Amino acid sequence: MVKSAMDYDNDELIFLDDDGSTEEQVHLGKDWNILIVDDDEEIHTVTRLALADLIVNDRKLNFVHAYSAKQAKEVLHEYGNTIAIILLDVVMETDDAGFEVVKYIREDMHLLEPRIILRTGQPGYAPEEQVIKVYDINDYKTKTELTRAKLLTTIISSLRSYQQIVTISQSRAGLEKIITSSANLFEEHSVKAFCEGVVTQISSLIGLDSEGLLCARAGSLIDREDEDVYVLGAAGEYARFINKPVEDIHNEEISDNISRCLRF
Repeated sequence: MVKSAMDYDNDELIFLDDDGSTEEQVHLGKDWNILIVDDDEEIHTVTRLALADLIVNDRKLNFVHAYSAKQAKEVLHEYGNTIAIILLDVVMETDDAGFEVVKYIREDMHLLEPRIILRTGQPGYAPEEQVIKVYDINDYKTKTELTRAKLLTTIISSLRSYQQIVTISQSRAGLEKIITSSANLFEEHSVKAFCEGVVTQISSLIGLDSEGLLCARAGSLIDREDEDVYVLGAAGEYARFINKPVEDIHNEEISDNISRCLRF
């Protein structure tokens, strides 16, 4: 006997989500940038697989790869202090290539925020105590001792340290902008600096990246005759919209929130 489409074993109704998907929607923030510097492709693959599912503070990991000291420097010039952790091999094109990169990061580029974890396959070449004393690194591990569990622990603790350092740096930068611009607050460039400082300081206080904008109906402040809403100051990706109307951002959520605030 063949059952028809109407022959149900029970009358249970199953409702689908409005969007037709039963998968849970996970809203994550920006990814943590992890730079892997090693001349061994297998190390890149193993590290990426070991950390692939890790989420720290609602942020996934984004892996950036370099296979030599030269490539590492190029990547660092591109990403700057948005690199949270550098997993750095000691021996690459030269026996001390990793040490050279550390000095370049800290002394030439003056990047203090990224956490540097040196990894070596030749532990006898440079004793751990000597390396920690001489170089501004945050950890020194042999590749054989970094099991997945230890690697996870190292990455999570390093990300927390990085986030704390970035928060302090943002707070300091925001205060400096506010103090510098306060003396000449009514000059146009000072208004920009003051607003950027406010945005940076608020972002730091609530634990977010230094990114946002401050706007008002203030056409007269920037020599405009209309009373449209303009971006007076901004930080991060919104900095390019300073002195421009909010509409130029083309972000409906931002426009709606600003309109709602101005109604009160």
